[in-house]
Amino acid sequence: MSRISYPKEIKMKAIGMRLAGVPVKEVMAQIHIRKDKNRNLDEMV
Repeated sequence: MSRISYPKEIKMKAIGMRLAGVPVKEVMAQIHIRKDKNRNLDEMV
């Protein structure tokens, strides 16, 4: 399994949103990041 590295700007934006009280799911949706459990299976096909 590989980890995804996001640019510093995206990380800082997510941290700022979380400190402002935005829920994690909303942060992930707005920044277009997601935890995809089937990512490795999709890459193999």
